[in-house]
Amino acid sequence: MTTTKLKNSNNMNKYPDTNFDLKTISRGNFEIIELKKGWMENRNILNVMHRHTFHEIVWITSGSDFHSVDFEDYSVSEQQILCIPKGSIHDFKPSENSRGWKLIFDDSYFSSDQLALFIDYQLFIPFSGNKLIDLTKDEISIAEHSIKLIHAIKSRRQQQIVLINFISFLNDCFESNIPHLNSVFFDFLKLLNEKIYERKDVSYYANALNISTKSLNVVVKNVTGKTTLDYIHTRLINEAKSKLLYTQGSIKEIAFSLGFDDALYFSRFFKKRTKNSPEEFRKRASQISII
Repeated sequence: MTTTKLKNSNNMNKYPDTNFDLKTISRGNFEIIELKKGWMENRNILNVMHRHTFHEIVWITSGSDFHSVDFEDYSVSEQQILCIPKGSIHDFKPSENSRGWKLIFDDSYFSSDQLALFIDYQLFIPFSGNKLIDLTKDEISIAEHSIKLIHAIKSRRQQQIVLINFISFLNDCFESNIPHLNSVFFDFLKLLNEKIYERKDVSYYANALNISTKSLNVVVKNVTGKTTLDYIHTRLINEAKSKLLYTQGSIKEIAFSLGFDDALYFSRFFKKRTKNSPEEFRKRASQISII
């Protein structure tokens, strides 16, 4: 089936691309921000939903912040790290009492070889599940040392190397908290990212990965807590929400763009899982704002 290409919504100005006024980011730069008293002064902090055009790592060392990433809510508390990939739909409510660090960088900050070292980590794939990391006491010490180095180093090349090592460290922390993690899940995730609009049946992915549907279900459930079908449906709902927010397509056009042949079936599918029709969600989402 051929999917429909949607025009960007006229409301895009209401949902900007970034949550900071960082002109250097578009030129492939990098910024490290210490979250301390007054850090939000002289920054254009957005208080509405927006799509990230860069990657962001948030480490809260004390206090807590509220974030919404790809329609999943996170209360990021002391010694927790949240990764917000490029392309994610983000909203957040900063606290004046929270302390910590933000690392912000664009793909173009790295060479293609450097980028290939981490870009396939689940932490940096939008709409792919939990992005919150709980640090142990030993991991906190490593994170503190890494941040000090990144903050102190002036050489871009050296900073790139330390940042890549830090990202790899975070991925190791993340994976250590996932039981029975194996390459099958990541192969499934890559295939789903490519085929989600075309194929929504579990058997297709199981056959492509040369395993049974039962085995695939075990792998996906161990990582996400959802069955394979539930995970596919969750991804579809998040993609639908994104299109309802960021395009001006009709419900029928959005349904077709997601690979649904029947717009009425799509509406029923959406309402069953969100308790709102697509029209109701779009209307309510247009009024969302965190003050």
